[in-house]
Amino acid sequence: SLVLDKYIIVDVLHNGSMSNVYLVRDKSLGNVWCLKESYKDDTAAGRIRYEGILRDAHILKGLKHAGIPRIVALEEEEDRAYILMDYVGAQNLQQALSREGELTAKTTVMLMKQLAAVMSYLHSKRIIYRDLKPSNIMVVDGQVKLLDFGISEAVGPDNMVIREALGTKGYAPP
Repeated sequence: SLVLDKYIIVDVLHNGSMSNVYLVRDKSLGNVWCLKESYKDDTAAGRIRYEGILRDAHILKGLKHAGIPRIVALEEEEDRAYILMDYVGAQNLQQALSREGELTAKTTVMLMKQLAAVMSYLHSKRIIYRDLKPSNIMVVDGQVKLLDFGISEAVGPDNMVIREALGTKGYAPP
């Protein structure tokens, strides 16, 4: 199947009610990417999710860090948006823990140092990442990659206060 007349779908990485994530190959150059396709929905929840996906892209487009995938393109059509980004692997930390069990202390310290460096970078860019959990952390060849910036906030120069509590139950602070 072909998306945007440019990308051949190699694999479906995620199928959801509001978005799909594909492993794609550029038909001209042969490069492999991750393509997130999000559908517009007229419900209030649907608009919030769609806006979150666009926020994700707009926050990521200005970031340059080894622990954050690059956004390569953002394209919108009448009923959907497409975000083309680095493909960073198919298994997140939660899946790895389920499959392999506990991490060694040495591995845990190495990953947490990397994660702390990513969070420090984000804070230096005045970005508050609000969905830290194992399913949003990829580990590729020992390198942490942080995903899903949909509920992140870019804090403006006026030091705005974030009043809306968002996050995943069990991971978000009270």
